[in-house]
Amino acid sequence: MSVVSYFTLSLYISALINLSAGYIFILAFHLNSKKRFELARIIAIVNLNLYLIVMNYMEGLRAGEYLLYFPYFLVMTLVIDVKRNFTELKFVYLITIISVLLCFNVSPYENYYQVRIAGMFARLYSSNLAISLTLTTFFSYFMFRVNRDQAAKPNAGPANDEGHPPRGRGATQDVSGCSLPLRAERERSS
Repeated sequence: MSVVSYFTLSLYISALINLSAGYIFILAFHLNSKKRFELARIIAIVNLNLYLIVMNYMEGLRAGEYLLYFPYFLVMTLVIDVKRNFTELKFVYLITIISVLLCFNVSPYENYYQVRIAGMFARLYSSNLAISLTLTTFFSYFMFRVNRDQAAKPNAGPANDEGHPPRGRGATQDVSGCSLPLRAERERSS
């Protein structure tokens, strides 16, 4: 969608950057479908960081492309499994923070490489703000749904060999001394 608007506004360099990043994301999607998850995740993260740095430099900070970092910080927690690899999440956050700092220190406030951009900064900023707010709302809602669904699972705890929650020694107990899974089972039967 943004590529079409860039072409209609004659911002051809921005359109080319969007298309290039899109092709690299297609490569990452293809690698993901071939079960090469690590490589796909690395390519997607590096691509997104480079895309945001280059777009901020080409359009200038006044265009507001940096606003897309907000939904990006949210989506990283969905892409990287925090329970399995917290170190990877910290590393990706470090890369992204370096990317943000680089973006703000290298990018000019206004950049006129694209001749037709002069009167479009307010329009670009408004569209980037709307896209950023929409994506942030969507990802926040998705994270809420995932957390709610995880909390609603009845057997979210560890299971024994037969797939049942643990009972007896080591099981969580309530005030009456009865293990919580056993008490829930008794309440259902009565």
